[in-house]
Amino acid sequence: MTKTELHRQTAKVLAVADAEKSVVVTERGVPRWRIDAIPLKEESDPIEATEEHKLLVQSRAAELRADPSIGMNRVALNARMGPPWTSSLEH
Repeated sequence: MTKTELHRQTAKVLAVADAEKSVVVTERGVPRWRIDAIPLKEESDPIEATEEHKLLVQSRAAELRADPSIGMNRVALNARMGPPWTSSLEH
């Protein structure tokens, strides 16, 4: 699995990790990371979020509200922003 595949198809990569128990992620053909699936027990309790994690989530949500372009792809950004600015000297 490549870093690009992980970035673009996270759900698919995690599904593969669930099925195969482990996925190696490469960068430029070199193994860099391993994602291991953690087996869940039916009676296991969910992991509680720490106060630090809650603050981080709130901070990221505030960033997104302040700049809705975060997470948009180039096509969506171009549609939102209009044509790129050009200098009058270029004509």
